[in-house]
Formats: sequence, C-alpha cells, structure tokens
Amino acid sequence: MYINITGQPGSGKTTIAKMLAEKLNYDYICSGDIFRQEAKMENKSLEEFSKMAEQDPSIDKKLDETIVSTVLKHSNAVIDSRLAGILLKKKGKKVFIVKLEASLETRIERIKKRNEIEQVKAREDSEKLRYKTIYGINLDDESLYDMILNTESMPIEEVLKAVEEGYRLWIQK
Repeated sequence: MYINITGQPGSGKTTIAKMLAEKLNYDYICSGDIFRQEAKMENKSLEEFSKMAEQDPSIDKKLDETIVSTVLKHSNAVIDSRLAGILLKKKGKKVFIVKLEASLETRIERIKKRNEIEQVKAREDSEKLRYKTIYGINLDDESLYDMILNTESMPIEEVLKAVEEGYRLWIQK
C-alpha cells in the first residue's frame, strides 16, 4: 500500500510522513531528498535548480520517473512528495493521498524553527508552474486528494492520528 503525504513547505508533510512510516512500519521515501541530491550534483541551490527545471522540463520528468520507480520497488511506503501519489494513480496504482495545509505565515515560522529558511513562496510558485506545464496537474484541485487536513492549530500527534484513521477508513473502501 502507498500513502502520499503532500503539502506546501512547512505544512508538516515531512514530519507526518516520517512518523506515519515508522508507526505503520512502512518504508519512507522523500522526493525532496532526491531533488536536493540532484541540485547538489549540479552545484546549484534549490532555488537555482528549480529555475533550471522551469526552463528544462526534462529535469522534472527524470526526477519524477526516479521517484516513481523507487516507490514501486516497495510494497508498503509512505511518500513525502508533492506529486508522486498523483503520478502513481495515473499509472493505476492504489495510493492514499493526504494534503496538509497551513497558512503561509505559519509555514514560514515552522521553517525558521528548523533553520532551513527558504524562499517559500518562490518555491511553491515554481513547483505549481512546472507541474501544470509538464503534466497538466493543478495542485490546488482538491479532487486529487483523498484527505485534506489543515494543520494550522493541530498538535502533531492529532495530525498523525487523523491521517492514520483516514488511511484505515480508505483501506476499507
């Protein structure tokens, strides 16, 4: 079974994905790690590499193919990714996709707390543009997700519990 935790930077997707993978004893796969590795290999910052990807769709396509093929090597995985679950569903795979949300202000504060201050809005806009251009996918389309959860004022344990309960109900369908 596959669970894709998606959301904007600072929404809690990485934290929840790691916790859920551990709790369910599923493998954890992070598309951001693959993106960062590629950026590092190109000696580029994330922002610079994102701009390169905007100009050259083959960068995203290669990364997305790598992520999907990595996921398919696992029987049970929690995927920390903005797009992987949608691409897997397009391939006919059964994936529970959860989108986590929080306000821009909250997300920036969360990112500051982990000492990874990024150009959050620029990164979001770049990803949205690339996914729309390359795949015709609008990440704001709520029909893409099996569950949407606002993490703004929820303690992390409550978010984890809600996602796990949603997943268990989804399995029963």
